[in-house]
Amino acid sequence: MRMRRALAVAAIAVFSFFSLPLADGWLAWVPAQAKQSNGNAGGNGNNEHGAGNGNGHARPKANLAPVADAGADRATSVGQTVVLDGSGSVDPDGDPALFTWEIVAWPAGSLAQLDDSHAVRPAFTADMPGDYRIELTLDDGYQTGAPDEVVVSTGNVAPAADAGDDRSVVQGATVQLDGANSGDANGNRISFNWTLVEVPEDSGAAISNPNEARPSFLADLRGEYVVELAAGDGWITGAPDRVIVSTGNIAPAANAGADLRAVVSARHHDDDEDGDDDGEDGDRDDSDSSSDSYSGHDDGETGGLIALDAELSGDSNGDEVAFRWTVLSAPDGARYRIRNS
Repeated sequence: MRMRRALAVAAIAVFSFFSLPLADGWLAWVPAQAKQSNGNAGGNGNNEHGAGNGNGHARPKANLAPVADAGADRATSVGQTVVLDGSGSVDPDGDPALFTWEIVAWPAGSLAQLDDSHAVRPAFTADMPGDYRIELTLDDGYQTGAPDEVVVSTGNVAPAADAGDDRSVVQGATVQLDGANSGDANGNRISFNWTLVEVPEDSGAAISNPNEARPSFLADLRGEYVVELAAGDGWITGAPDRVIVSTGNIAPAANAGADLRAVVSARHHDDDEDGDDDGEDGDRDDSDSSSDSYSGHDDGETGGLIALDAELSGDSNGDEVAFRWTVLSAPDGARYRIRNS
């Protein structure tokens, strides 16, 4: 009896081992989007796919087909090894799935073959110029999902223009444009063509050296300048990209100066019969000057004048600015006043 139980345990262990999916080969785990369990883990063989039939195979219950993702289309060069990527595929039930890749169309004369048609990331060599269309399907043992296709092309691909990020500048500034992040998937050398498509009324702005990667122009008036960049490779000109340069009003920047240290001596208070201070704590007089002084009241205080300085404040547009000083906090019992210097 003991021997029979031991054999039964061993048989279960062997079955479990050989039923494990392979990590990156014939079968692969596919991420689950909404894996659910029916909560029945008893000895009747039920599992997340439905009721078991007693021989280790589950009968599907509302099984969802896996979703193949063959990756984005891309460009390559003749003779290059192309690695495909199906890792974006998913199975809503979290089942392991069989990956199957197939080259369904190829250039005339091509002998291209996948190195492993059941791998998650197979590879092939683009041996002839043209388009290669590769199809990926997934099968979770219950259903085969819809195929997904990726196109790998050795033909010419239009370059992608990048005119840079929108920005704000001050009126009268020289604006440096930057198209250096533009690129060509085939590695061809690209040409640049910058154009001012919108400018403020009466503006005389013009782009210097519009066929360079980093030209410039003068933002002579307030408003928006819309600049367009087109990139070509000698055969194809790609879709243009735009950047907006604005000379709208920019908030001024306040600079109250460095922190200061002041030395004060103790002061005497003439207390009334109740022991209260006859003075009014926290008297204040805010000021509108850029260079002010801060002190206590003149009636018996011992604090000296403290010179405040906001001369480093400024406005990017060159506008005249107004100052407003405010004491946000002070020691308990302090009496002070901000006044013009």
